[in-house]
Amino acid sequence: MLVGRGDMVAAGAPFALLASALRAECGVRAQDDGAAARSKVRARVARNLPGEEGKRAAEFLGELMGVRFEGSVELTAARRDPRLMGDQIKLRWEQWLAAECGAAPVLLVLEDLHWGDLPSVQLVDGALRSLRERPWMALALARPEVQSVFPALWQQRDVQAMSLRELGPRPCERLARSVLGADAPAERVAALVAQAAGSPLYLEELLRAEAAGVGGALPGTVLAMLQSRLDAMEPDARRVLRAASVFGRTFTARGLAALLGGSDDVDAWVAELVRREVLVSAREAGPDAALSFRHALLRDAVYGALLDDDRRLGHRLAGAWLEAAGDRESLRLAEHFDRGGAADRAALWYQRAAAQALESNDLAAAVRCAERGAACGAAGELLGATRAVEAEAHKWLGAYARTEACAAEALALLPKGDPRWYAAAGEWHHALMMRGAREELATLIPALCAAPADDATPCEQVVTVARLARSLLLAGRR
Repeated sequence: MLVGRGDMVAAGAPFALLASALRAECGVRAQDDGAAARSKVRARVARNLPGEEGKRAAEFLGELMGVRFEGSVELTAARRDPRLMGDQIKLRWEQWLAAECGAAPVLLVLEDLHWGDLPSVQLVDGALRSLRERPWMALALARPEVQSVFPALWQQRDVQAMSLRELGPRPCERLARSVLGADAPAERVAALVAQAAGSPLYLEELLRAEAAGVGGALPGTVLAMLQSRLDAMEPDARRVLRAASVFGRTFTARGLAALLGGSDDVDAWVAELVRREVLVSAREAGPDAALSFRHALLRDAVYGALLDDDRRLGHRLAGAWLEAAGDRESLRLAEHFDRGGAADRAALWYQRAAAQALESNDLAAAVRCAERGAACGAAGELLGATRAVEAEAHKWLGAYARTEACAAEALALLPKGDPRWYAAAGEWHHALMMRGAREELATLIPALCAAPADDATPCEQVVTVARLARSLLLAGRR
């Protein structure tokens, strides 16, 4: 069984949901170095897919998981072409999944799919189509908003949807008596069950308060109930939770300590909050183990109580710590700096997030990240690099007018001779060809020929000049 958890992955990270499932299946941990992680991926893939095919599959599944392999010609070529990388990851994922199905039936569980990412959803969709005769299935758990995040989710794959209704009175009563005891007054149990109105979370919080002897007149909504519980906690516990809410869905004890100025008692409070079922710890142990709030509404209640200035400062500190710690999730860093008011840092990380999304073939996300980076005030060479990524994404989306506009802006901002400049020139050339404006191609010639041609000539220059020459020949410009 493969289990991917949306609450344990960075928001918007390409292939994050499937990566979490595969990393757990391969036994790859956060503290593993590159060699150890590669060894685990190779060994797990080779279990049912041996030989050269297994080696190639391990390389591209490693790319999906953030475990980088080196040396393969196919992998090197794919890293230069987002479409080719996407095709190879899809091919190797389905190849490995088919091999696993040959050994035993496979169940893929995707928890909190509403927090998932489009590339993961697309890979699962492709496998549902290509391997529909194999003994495997995907079980996705999500909130209703998943329909707005992923409209028409897998509708062509014989989806069976089941909506969970409110918890009935009898199960609520059994839950209440299991907490309060069989001799609890019937009228009090009935009152708590009625107040919960079928919400398991609300009933659980009501029962906690009742068991602690602080029932009485309880708040009438879930959020108010959670806020009341949080207000009753010790000041140090609330400080830890406020720091955790800034990090978002996932965080570590080490990160919380950094945000709180290196407080020595963070580990003890984290352990206590896990014991109280406020926080949930991943299977791994230690200061770098992934933590999350037991329920997203708990995080919302804590985060919503922060003052605006504290929230901005917290996001800046969280972004700086994650950056220094070598966090690879560019979008997460960009959003921390954005919410923290550090627009210049946000713009840089949005550009990297756009490039990361493009590499994962998530073209719409690449465009969104590029636009957000530009909105943060990216200028000069950084804006040029952002527009170059956006131009390529628009090309693959077939939006050639936007390709041309973004590529032209990138050409004006990037230094001539830079590989990104040549890549942007190639996108501009492609857009001109698609709208039949061959007479404008000649304007590229002086700039393209200005850089020296020697052993250090970037491959982007060679490719762009060759394509331009072919197009000019076809246009009669010999």
